[in-house]
Amino acid sequence: MVCFEEIANLGLHFGQDAFNKHLEATFFEYLTKTAASVRNMGINMSSQLAQKYGPDWATSKYIDKVIEHYNADKKGYNYRMCCLKSLAAVMPIVGKEVIT
Repeated sequence: MVCFEEIANLGLHFGQDAFNKHLEATFFEYLTKTAASVRNMGINMSSQLAQKYGPDWATSKYIDKVIEHYNADKKGYNYRMCCLKSLAAVMPIVGKEVIT
């Protein structure tokens, strides 16, 4: 859990370009972890990342990755709920006018 929190904090500190280049792939592994605390930390940190990077990042990078994980074969209920909660966490930043 602390690892994912620190990855997100590094992304917040170093900016969007560094996060996308070096940290993004590792951070999105929170969607597939079995521990609920890790998934919840990823959801909370996703909201903070979206606030920092803005709606463009959320729509172009984040939402696509989450949907990709949601549509993966043989994923259980907890993984799909994590994806849905992750999307819900960034929606206040994205806004409904962007999604239409």
